[in-house]
Amino acid sequence: VNRDGFLGIDISNTSGDSGNVIIDSRREINIERGINASSTSGNGGDVTLLADSDINISSDILANGGNVTIKSFGDVSFNNKSQLNTSTFGEGNAGNINITANVINIDDTVFFSTSETGAVGNGGNIKITADSFEATDTQLITNTSGRGNAGSIDIIVDNVNFNNTQLFASVLENATGNAGTVTIKAKNTVNAQNTVTFDNESQIFTDVESGGTGNGGDITVTTGSLDIINSSQLSASTSGEGNAGNINITASDTITIEDSQIFSRAKLEALGDAGNININASIFQVTDGSQLTTSTASRRGGDAGDINISTANYFILKDSAVFVNSESVGNAGNINIESRSLTAEDGAQLQARTFKEGNAGSIKIIAKDAVSFRGEGSAVGALVETGAIGNGGDISIDTSFLELTNGAQVLAQTFGEGNTGNISINATDVKLRGEGSGVGILVGTGAIGNGGDIKITTSFLELTNGAQINSSTFGRGNAGNILIQEADSVVLESSFIGSVLGKRAIALQGSNIDIQTHSLSLNNGSSINSSTLGRGDAGNISVREADSVVLESSSIGSVVVGEEAVTSQASNIDIQTNSLSLNNGSILSTTTFGQGDAGNIFVREADSVVLDSSFIFARVGKEAVTSQASNIDIQTNSLSLNNRSRVSTDTLGRGDAGNIFVREADSVVLDNSFISAGVGKRAIALQSGNIDIQTHSLSLNNGSSINSNTFGRGNAGNIFVREADSVVLESSSIGSVIGEEAVTSQASNIDIQTNSLSLNNRSIVSTTTFGQGDAGNIVINANEVVSLESSSISAAIGKAAISSRPSTIDIQTDSVILTNNSLINAATAGKGDAAQILVRANEAVSLEDSSISNDVLGTALTSKPGKIDIKTNLLSLTENSGISANNRGQGNSGNIFVRADEAVSLDNSFILTQIGAGAVNLQPSNISIQTNSLSLNNLSAVSADTSGSGDAGSIFIEGLNSQVADSVNLSSSGISTNVSSLGEGQGGDIRVKASSVNLINDSSISAETFRNNGGNITIEDVQNLLLLRHGSQISTTAGIAGEGGNGGNITIDARDGFIVAVPSENSDITANAFLGNGGNVRISTQRVFGIQFRPAETGFSDITATSDFGLDGNVEVEELGVDPTRGLTVLPDEPRSTDVAEGCQAPDGQDTVQFYDIGRGGSPPRPDEPLNADTLITEWIPLDFETADVNGQQGSITPKTGAIRTAQTPITTFRLMPPCQSR
Repeated sequence: VNRDGFLGIDISNTSGDSGNVIIDSRREINIERGINASSTSGNGGDVTLLADSDINISSDILANGGNVTIKSFGDVSFNNKSQLNTSTFGEGNAGNINITANVINIDDTVFFSTSETGAVGNGGNIKITADSFEATDTQLITNTSGRGNAGSIDIIVDNVNFNNTQLFASVLENATGNAGTVTIKAKNTVNAQNTVTFDNESQIFTDVESGGTGNGGDITVTTGSLDIINSSQLSASTSGEGNAGNINITASDTITIEDSQIFSRAKLEALGDAGNININASIFQVTDGSQLTTSTASRRGGDAGDINISTANYFILKDSAVFVNSESVGNAGNINIESRSLTAEDGAQLQARTFKEGNAGSIKIIAKDAVSFRGEGSAVGALVETGAIGNGGDISIDTSFLELTNGAQVLAQTFGEGNTGNISINATDVKLRGEGSGVGILVGTGAIGNGGDIKITTSFLELTNGAQINSSTFGRGNAGNILIQEADSVVLESSFIGSVLGKRAIALQGSNIDIQTHSLSLNNGSSINSSTLGRGDAGNISVREADSVVLESSSIGSVVVGEEAVTSQASNIDIQTNSLSLNNGSILSTTTFGQGDAGNIFVREADSVVLDSSFIFARVGKEAVTSQASNIDIQTNSLSLNNRSRVSTDTLGRGDAGNIFVREADSVVLDNSFISAGVGKRAIALQSGNIDIQTHSLSLNNGSSINSNTFGRGNAGNIFVREADSVVLESSSIGSVIGEEAVTSQASNIDIQTNSLSLNNRSIVSTTTFGQGDAGNIVINANEVVSLESSSISAAIGKAAISSRPSTIDIQTDSVILTNNSLINAATAGKGDAAQILVRANEAVSLEDSSISNDVLGTALTSKPGKIDIKTNLLSLTENSGISANNRGQGNSGNIFVRADEAVSLDNSFILTQIGAGAVNLQPSNISIQTNSLSLNNLSAVSADTSGSGDAGSIFIEGLNSQVADSVNLSSSGISTNVSSLGEGQGGDIRVKASSVNLINDSSISAETFRNNGGNITIEDVQNLLLLRHGSQISTTAGIAGEGGNGGNITIDARDGFIVAVPSENSDITANAFLGNGGNVRISTQRVFGIQFRPAETGFSDITATSDFGLDGNVEVEELGVDPTRGLTVLPDEPRSTDVAEGCQAPDGQDTVQFYDIGRGGSPPRPDEPLNADTLITEWIPLDFETADVNGQQGSITPKTGAIRTAQTPITTFRLMPPCQSR
């Protein structure tokens, strides 16, 4: 002991064991010169320092193999680069170091308790027990370099502060033995400051170094609060043969890691697993580039350990990372986080990765309150990196609130050979905000492996400002599915949910997107999309159990695009919702531009589907090749399309256009909008899509249309409207078109089933072909009424068209009403059979300023005639209405058949078949009218005319089922078959079969020609009256232009009736000719009144059959009734008896007798007539006669003037000769 009180002891021994040093002081102990209790050939001695006060050590204490025990009731300090060494260099264990004090301060000191190179024995343990422990620029080392285990380091204190200090309990190079453990147990605070990583900076290492054999030791820290800052490190790793140790940190309060690292690694030469890192705290903060890592880089096999983090309150990760890596042969570990709240920001990452041969680990996050990742680069990732062989791990997040903002991501990716893991999120609220933020599955370019699934279970999902949920593959493997389930609401604002099968990808199956939510809302350019650019099937998109789906300037779609895109299975979109609303350019679509089918679109169980300036379409693009059409199937109570919205299927490439179905709708309303199916101009398709609408009410307004068109090669689709109560078109159309360059083998038909069809304001229902293909049929089955106002129904074959089958317009209803220039028209301008128009109306067909026509136009070439066939109870044409079959080309426009059970009425209207100038008619176009009553008024006409090449058609008017009509009445009207000055055919025949035929006010029944033979007129079964008044005519005159042609024959069978005209009214029956022969007139009747045969026409009512330059025809009039003058004899000039007084001679100019025509009466009915009321016996009413007063004397008989009449209206009245008057 020197004069200053410092002790210096040296009891080292060169042979044998050293002795022990024991110092027991009631006061301080100061060791300045050191203590040496070592032995070079044996065990060192023990050193024991006991003091009631402080112990200060500023020099070395050496006791190789011996134990050092320092215990003070005061403080203990080490400084001045001192050493405390209990190592072993030979055979035997290193000694232990045990220090106990109230406060321990170690500064610039090294504790050694190692098993050195060549030694056989374990390193000693270092144990420090204090209320407060501070180490600065210090090292505590219990390594093994020989054959034996490293010692452990145990620190049990209230407060610990490490400053640039290292704790080593490792297995060094070529050593054999297990690393020691490091245990730090404190009640309040643990601080590790200013330590350096691997170049001799502060560290806690329990490693197995390269060449070493043995397991690494555990690092265990139990404390109230822990700070690991400023490049500090905790490492439990292995580079040798053996597993790395675990790192276990438990803090009752806060753990802070700042600019530091905690890691457990299986390094390059390791043969063993990395250890686990276990963190348990109330609050865990990792900031400023810090890392927690478990990894394996072993070429010899070894797995990385797990990282388990459990916090009672918060886990904060800022500009830092948690990694579990497989960098060579071996699997990466897992990351398990359980916390009340997890916040990661400023590029913070949780990563489970594999770089070579091994699987990436899984990441599991359970946070009761919230998980928040913020900022670009902040991410949760499970990755298979480029060149790696192994599967990626799963990511699972379970929290109340998940937030990814400003580029933060949750990713499962593969760039090597292996599948990605799944991502599972279970959160009450999920909010993804900002460009680049999102949840994603990726099979990268060059990768081989399948993508995992994304499964999000949430009440509320919100994506805003460019956020994404994405599952894609650009390599060889299937993309994973996206499932969103149990959501009350899913909202996308300028964001994206989708899957992409990339350009060079090869996949069997695309990514399906399945969203189960009560409310789905996409806004401002948002989209849900499934895309295929490579080889593989695009996935399906499903939205299920939604109360509402709303798209605002957004889209839901699937697309197959690009030359390299090849898919065998379509990508479908299936939306199950009560309400679907698309607004402001929103789109719901499936499209293919490559080789593969575009998918179907289903909308199911919707109360309403509303489109406003938006679109639903399924399209086969220009370069596409498909084998299956894409359908749109909408099941809704109400479908509303507004402001140029469109529902469409079309093909522009090789493939069929799909069908459109609207099912079980109460109403379908289109306002300036469209439903269409089509084959594009250069497309090749077997079939254009059908449009099938099942609704109670269909309403098209303001230029809306439903159409099925083909402009390429392929059949046009059909249009069906089924089970409707009403179909209303207002300035709108339903139609099909086959374009000029189209080639089709099957027509497009329109079939409408409804109670009521109403077309207004230039609305149209039409089928048209301009190319090679049949024009379609229009079938309308309306239980109540078909009404057209300034509108039309038409079937047309255009100028360049070639059609092999005629089109038909077939209307079945109770009433057909056409007003204000409406039209039902079938027109042929190309090559094809003329069309048919069939109208079946149980009650009435009414045309007002409207028409029904069948036209063969100037360029047409038809082989089979068309027809107009109308069956109804009442047919009414007014205000210049018409029913016509017109031929202006080559062919036959066909016949007109009318059957009206009750009546046919024309007022300033016409029924017409016409061969136009230059036309070639192959067959006459006839008119057949079957009705009980035909009435033509005000310049009306029933006419079969020709101005071209071909005979005029014939006209047949009769009662129902070829029976006798009740009446045919013409007023200022005509029935005619005419050959005009331009015509080259024969006049057609007219046959009228009616009980009563009345022609008044310059009416006519005419079969005249300008230069050819006139047609024949037959009027038969006239049982009452044939009446001609006011210049009316029945004429078969030929050559009315002064040219050739024989007059036609006129046959009138009125054997049970009368023919009556007024002589002075110039009503004629003529069969005249000019150059040709006159026709024959044969009349059978009861009597003819007021008209008679004359050899030439006069100003009176005539019957003529003359010819100016040919032979006159024959006129035969057979009167079958009783002639009142037949059988009478001429009375003698003188009376036989003078008993009768002679009457006075009438004065000059005065009639002796006057007769009055007051009807038929007084004569008995024929025996074959039934009795009627007029023929029953009636009482005679006596007349009062004047009687002379004869005063009882007989006088002479004197004639009187009187009358006889019955009790009814007088039948016959006569005047008796008056008595003579005095002259």
